[in-house]
Amino acid sequence: MKEYKIGQRVDAVVEKVLPFGVFARLDDDTRGYIRRRELDLDADVEPSQVVQEGDGIEAVILNLGEPGKYIELSRRAILKNPWPEFARQHRAGDIIRGEVRALHPKGVFVRIQPGINGFVSLEELAPKVVKKPEEVLWVGDDIEAVIKSVQPVKKRISLSIKARLQQYDQAMDTSAQLKSPKAMPKAAQSEKRGIIAPQEMEDVDLKNAGPILIVEDDREVSEALETWFRQKGIEVSAADKVTQSIIEKLASFRVFLIDLNLSESDGLELIQRFHQDDCKAYVCIMSSPDNLAERAEDIEAARISWVFEKPLDLDEVGQFLVLAARNENLPAWKAKPHHKVVFTGQTTWQNLGIRPQKRLQIALSEIAESVQAQAAMLFWLDPSSHVISIVARVGRCTLNLETVYSLKESPVADVIRECRPIFETHVTAKASARFAKLLKLLHFESCIGVPVPLQGEIRHAIFFFHTDTEAFSYYRVRDVQAGALILSALLTDEFIQERLRALNPLLLSGELAASFGHDVANKISALETEASNLVDLGFSDDSGRARKVLELTKDLKDTVLAFRQVLETRTQVAQINVERILNQAMRLLRDMARKEHARVILRMEPDLPFVTGNSTLLQQVFLNIMLNAIQQMVVKAKQFEWDGQRILEITAVTKDDQVQVRFRDNGPGIHKEHLGELFTPGFSTRGGSGLGLYIARSFIQVLKGELSVEETVVPLGTTFMVELPCVR
Repeated sequence: MKEYKIGQRVDAVVEKVLPFGVFARLDDDTRGYIRRRELDLDADVEPSQVVQEGDGIEAVILNLGEPGKYIELSRRAILKNPWPEFARQHRAGDIIRGEVRALHPKGVFVRIQPGINGFVSLEELAPKVVKKPEEVLWVGDDIEAVIKSVQPVKKRISLSIKARLQQYDQAMDTSAQLKSPKAMPKAAQSEKRGIIAPQEMEDVDLKNAGPILIVEDDREVSEALETWFRQKGIEVSAADKVTQSIIEKLASFRVFLIDLNLSESDGLELIQRFHQDDCKAYVCIMSSPDNLAERAEDIEAARISWVFEKPLDLDEVGQFLVLAARNENLPAWKAKPHHKVVFTGQTTWQNLGIRPQKRLQIALSEIAESVQAQAAMLFWLDPSSHVISIVARVGRCTLNLETVYSLKESPVADVIRECRPIFETHVTAKASARFAKLLKLLHFESCIGVPVPLQGEIRHAIFFFHTDTEAFSYYRVRDVQAGALILSALLTDEFIQERLRALNPLLLSGELAASFGHDVANKISALETEASNLVDLGFSDDSGRARKVLELTKDLKDTVLAFRQVLETRTQVAQINVERILNQAMRLLRDMARKEHARVILRMEPDLPFVTGNSTLLQQVFLNIMLNAIQQMVVKAKQFEWDGQRILEITAVTKDDQVQVRFRDNGPGIHKEHLGELFTPGFSTRGGSGLGLYIARSFIQVLKGELSVEETVVPLGTTFMVELPCVR
């Protein structure tokens, strides 16, 4: 064996890694030990994060110890001192990132890099007076801070989160002034056909687009449109239904603008007559979005030139008139392709199409079979009456159900109240007194009972029974506990479904909105067209009221469209214009953002591709994330006495065949300890239902995408990211 001395550098191989240190063997089989604090520049680091068994390492001998004992080594001693390099690259005023390593009555210690730690005093934690560091930061939180001073000799760094927060607010405010939200895009049809510049429209004689026939049974809409067309020099006629006289004059019109749902007939009936007569005119349909969606296949089969959604977008109508006046050949309108959402991997209790109660029974049966039990029951303890009831049961056994109510003083209640499992294999001989009331329910000799958690509480327990003694081995308790987790997941899912069913009044409002949506769309179309007519006629006063009426009407139309999108209850799957959904969500939250003094900025790359799914689900996700961000910024203002500009910045880009939408707020950030629970049902830091982010992630997963927290810095803000596959 070699002779060693303190301070000597040696090579060794890691043999065992433990939470408190590492055992290693030198090349002559001498055994060595490295304490946790001597493993790395960071004194308190998990050994398994530094080395693994079999790794070759270099170390310095700290203590030779007694002969035949382990010699003490230090890997930390051979590592380069990081302080000189850090002091050379950093100075007061620089911004650094770090992780909170420990709390102290006078502040927090922050790990900046291995071997380099800084300190934030209570006075520098936040703009408000902080009495305890945990009011602002928790161990594990990521932070940004401004360096106040660096003392490499004393190995001290003084940091200020308060100064960083002030800098961050100034930067966000400047950024907000330089960036402005994009305008609402034109309708999808205009995007496909190409946008015509205003100057190009002025160079076209629109009267060449006529004569136009409007077939609309709402006189307010047809009269307003007639006036609007005539002011542009276009010859126009109107009718409220399809008559023989109209059919005889079909050849005299160049454009037909027909309401899909006429009170006395179907607009498509007239269009079929056009095709019979080999009509060469432009045939256009107008109706509410839900009606157009319902009859998309019929409209496509009818070879329509253009489809207009109500309330009408007059700019889009104007775009069409230019093309008609030029006599351009327009391809027949085609419905956007629909895609079915296919659920795969459906197995027994995992099948989402099975009723919750049936899923519980199937899962219980499978668990019972795996532990070889003759019978199994899921019990529930009512927190108010303390009465035990049976939620689900399987197995062939005779039950005396009249005795169920006496189980509140039985091992079933004990398992739920004490949150501890029980295991008995010879009940009548060893524990008959304790099990007396349960034995009245059914006869058994062996049983296993374990608690089942739900929403952080224990109100359920599962029991497995067998009439033979010694029917279960103790190892079966572990299997039953695993089964309890499955039942917990199913009970949680049922709980969520019940909470969603409680929202039925909102779903009903969606159905009601659909029933009168057509009429609302007509009224808004008429109002906007009349306001536009007043402006075109030169009707004005010093305050420009006519133009204000037009602007307000357009704003009302966009808001109604956005609300109708939210209240839509159909689960139609189609291509989604992400830009349009984001704009609608911004419009819906506009008043709330204004009330809470929050500014929402939207930036998107040009020609953002479409994604596939249900637009209603996606809009609800965007609304939930945006609402959560605004509420969190309000929390920060109260919690930190913060009066900075509240800014939510939304960006949308394409990367690797994915549309990535980021929601970046300057709220208080999220404690890292909460990140693992953030998307679990029932979790809330504000006392809410705790379902918002859980449902949002579920919706995104249905759309084959992902919702995650990309970054969070306490107390500077959080960035959520939604990723959705592009349409291929």
